[in-house]
Amino acid sequence: MFISNTVHSQKEMTMKEHPSSILEGYLITWEKTCELYNVKSKIEIACGAIPRCPITGPVAHWRSLRTGLLDNSKEHFIDNKYQGDENHQKLFGPISLTPYIIAEWSRSSRRVFALDRTLQDLLACTSLEHMCWGDVSWPFESFVVELANPLEVSGELYDAIIVSRSRAEMNRQRSEFLLFTILSRKFRSVRPIQVKDRKLFARDLKRKDIDTYLKRMGSASAFLQKIPFKGFTLRVPDIRHESVSTMVKSLLDKQNLPGYSAEHASDTLYDTAAHIVIGLCLYLTTLTPKDRERVVQRDPPPQRKGIPDSKAIFLESDVMHVKSIHMISNEEQKLFREVATKGEQADIRAHFRRGHWRRAPGSGNDPDAPKIVHVRPCLVRKDRLLAGMIPGGATSKVQ
Repeated sequence: MFISNTVHSQKEMTMKEHPSSILEGYLITWEKTCELYNVKSKIEIACGAIPRCPITGPVAHWRSLRTGLLDNSKEHFIDNKYQGDENHQKLFGPISLTPYIIAEWSRSSRRVFALDRTLQDLLACTSLEHMCWGDVSWPFESFVVELANPLEVSGELYDAIIVSRSRAEMNRQRSEFLLFTILSRKFRSVRPIQVKDRKLFARDLKRKDIDTYLKRMGSASAFLQKIPFKGFTLRVPDIRHESVSTMVKSLLDKQNLPGYSAEHASDTLYDTAAHIVIGLCLYLTTLTPKDRERVVQRDPPPQRKGIPDSKAIFLESDVMHVKSIHMISNEEQKLFREVATKGEQADIRAHFRRGHWRRAPGSGNDPDAPKIVHVRPCLVRKDRLLAGMIPGGATSKVQ
């Protein structure tokens, strides 16, 4: 009998879920990994062997992480106790960063920006050319962006991006980094280890039956390893007049954090994620109070009595639904999605034009004036197309 990997049925997967359910699955994946190694090491010790994974750090303390996350007064509780040493990070891979990423989000904002399809498409197709890092105003140190239209790479669907700003020493200078963690929809289907499985663990430990346990662990590990997520870092320069677009194109840092590399993933996924996240930050600064009332809606907090349970970390997150102030036609929506996905431009006669950000009227000659006007993407010479058609062919890459 192998470990149960409880998942949603296909019908359940299509139902609307709480926006933060993907974060719950992300944390459960880390917890399951720690628990599986904990039991394995205990059985190895019982058999007189030296465990490959010592029962220290996250393997020893994984149960207490949620309590620490609920206690926001503890500002520096994420250390080797939860992230572990190099040995743990090597065994766990990128999932070892989960405590740091979730803790930063919980402490900073617990904010989830849920974008509608139109806004997501517009942001993905809006150029960052001529934008400087000084133009970008970050709403929080860490926040989550939920996508209405998942980004697809190699058949996998990714619909949430966790953004974390971190600072580290490089070459004796303190540098700022943006950490992007892009989560697959499959995280929404992860469930904790079941009670019946824990009883089997206890029996294997009592019998010192390492072979049977490894079969159980192997089935669970194989399931967890099939849940993909991507990550990359961008280094934010000290010079705020440096181009955002240049950084997005050329400064994918492959070595800053363990396991986070652009080496084996689509550049289109990273480029689109960066455009959506940075574009959202710019978009929020362009909204007037009247616009905010119309296009930004906050979910009411859940009515809960008594002591919050462990899931309150995510169920009580601050969810903001953000819509576009622009309406687009079906033809435009189809074209924008194609351009955002494939990164190609239509031919010169009837063609697609990327959106961009510019300064307010009357301040064009002021280099310090913020770029707070969003010129949306559009179809040029739409009159040359038959009804329902979009431009075909590709002559150049969208920059």
